Amino acid sequence: MSNIKELMMSASAGNAEASNVEDLFSIDLWDGNSSTQNIVNGIDLATYGGMLWNKVRDTTFDHVIRDSERTQGLSKPLHPNLTAPEGTELGVYAFNTNGYSLNDDSAAGRSTNTAGHEYIGYTFRKAARFFDIQTWTGDGVSGRQISHSLQATPGAIFIKKLNSSDDWSVYHRSIGVTNTIRLNLDNGKFGPGDVQAVSSSTFTIGNDSRVNGTSNDTYVAYIFAHHNNDGVFGPNGNLDIIKCGSWTGNNSTQEVDIGFEPAFLLWKNIDVSGNYWVLVDNKREWSTELSSFFRVNGNHAEADVTTNPIIIDGGKIYLNNAGGLVNGSGEYIYIAVRRATAIPEQADDVFALSVGSGTPRYQSGFHTDFVLERKLDAVQTMRVGTRLLGKEDRFEISTTGAISTNAEWDFMNGYDGGQGQSNEHAFMWKRAPKYFDVVHYRGSNGNAAFEHQLGIAPSMIWIKNQASGSWIVGSKYFHNTSTGWDKELELNNSVQENSSTNFQNGSGVATAPTATQFFVTPNTLNVNRFLYDYFAYVFGEVPGISKMGRYTSNGSNQNIECGFQPSFVMIRIIDATYGGNWYMFDTLRGINTNGNDPAIYISDNTVPANNTDFIDLYSTGFTVKDSQINDPVSPYKDYFFYAIA
Repeated sequence: MSNIKELMMSASAGNAEASNVEDLFSIDLWDGNSSTQNIVNGIDLATYGGMLWNKVRDTTFDHVIRDSERTQGLSKPLHPNLTAPEGTELGVYAFNTNGYSLNDDSAAGRSTNTAGHEYIGYTFRKAARFFDIQTWTGDGVSGRQISHSLQATPGAIFIKKLNSSDDWSVYHRSIGVTNTIRLNLDNGKFGPGDVQAVSSSTFTIGNDSRVNGTSNDTYVAYIFAHHNNDGVFGPNGNLDIIKCGSWTGNNSTQEVDIGFEPAFLLWKNIDVSGNYWVLVDNKREWSTELSSFFRVNGNHAEADVTTNPIIIDGGKIYLNNAGGLVNGSGEYIYIAVRRATAIPEQADDVFALSVGSGTPRYQSGFHTDFVLERKLDAVQTMRVGTRLLGKEDRFEISTTGAISTNAEWDFMNGYDGGQGQSNEHAFMWKRAPKYFDVVHYRGSNGNAAFEHQLGIAPSMIWIKNQASGSWIVGSKYFHNTSTGWDKELELNNSVQENSSTNFQNGSGVATAPTATQFFVTPNTLNVNRFLYDYFAYVFGEVPGISKMGRYTSNGSNQNIECGFQPSFVMIRIIDATYGGNWYMFDTLRGINTNGNDPAIYISDNTVPANNTDFIDLYSTGFTVKDSQINDPVSPYKDYFFYAIA
């Protein structure tokens, strides 16, 4: 057994083999029902233990923290915005092997499960090198060592007295052991440090009543790991998934390299009083236009910042405005947890087809990141919804820039978009390693390389300037060479394949993307103009789930092998002389054996056709039949396809 596996399977932190973020951390949304309900997120809290931090979103009420280690850690929650001791409160009655169970708390408050309110929960499972919980009774002796099971030096520690009121004490590696900061206040750091030393097995505390009072005092500590290119998680056991770092404000704009794209980000200015603790996450609104944030040291409902102070830029965050909230004077500390890392095992987990109906209007069964949608029985352009673009804007294939919309992304099982009309249809993708990623980036005059999170070299990339310009599509299959990327198409029209000047490095050479980066020509309006915002849709191939390739027409029906029977097929001619539509077929509308197949043309807003037998399906692929996608006339033509199971 490898050292990595031995470390990850160590029992000392209640740990077992848990390699992906999804095994250890989850963000869940639910609507209160003033009854009982189960939140199923796949995390085994019953066996290994952990912490649940939840908050009502739409009204004023305290943050709530429950855990597995205190004697009554579920029924006696703590509140990170208060000095109050643990107190009896309904809301959560069980930690389960796949999540947790809620009960009615409407009589005592509305913190967790009251009808008519919306909630969010953050689950941290105990695991070596990720998260731990420890409890102790005070002895009043400075220099006392508390053992922990993190098997790594803590990056941050939250400590709370349980039996009486006192401030929350926070250690963070960027503050060090000479200072302390309080979770329930908006004050800056102060000395001396309540935590005097940290190691991979213990932390040392002083004798302030916040952390180590008399023998009548009891305490709990929530202990967070820190990774710095030494993580042991993810599919290959080499990813960082939690980071406790800092940035220095510059009263302007700047980019901070976290090293991964966060799903959860908590931060605080530690030098200037009056700046509160801020919490954002990717299950609610966190886009280029605005973000929904919580004030942790307050009981406020979530609030939308319309000029988004922090924008996700691949593995970096872009601090978009001056001011004390994110980028004023002084140092800011943060705790970040990485977004999902698991490679999909079946297509239903990452792709769905839906007819608009119900709530959310388009139901996918998963946390949806990207949507193509349109009305099928009327003239209408294809609409493009992107979680990172947000609820107030969307793209349309035939429109150069983003347009205003009213869509909602904060569902666990779909997307609420469309126009509320009958016969609307959606194709939905979830971001997942090797399968699909969405990247927001800001254009540059000199930089050609931008990061993606796919984990393999992409097979296709769509790029859109948020303000204007065409949809640029590149693929390794567009040119019959070993790497491709010297040819391109446009998603918004039917022109022929052209030589590409968009997918080039800084020296003007067509350059294939790597497992971590893609390359776009600097100072080019459609893909990389200075200070313009762009979105890259990055597509990969996962055996049994998604497949791309090219075929050459041959004058008769031909089978295209995928390794699975598709539910979705996209086809486009790739010829230097002849253009053509982007054709989309799917099994929800119907792919009929020896019958007419309804086709959607991505770049055409006409009513979708249903008068041609385009393709048939078989157990491991599809058969191309009609001349529009299989030209029978010599010279034969080349075609690109993208299929999903």
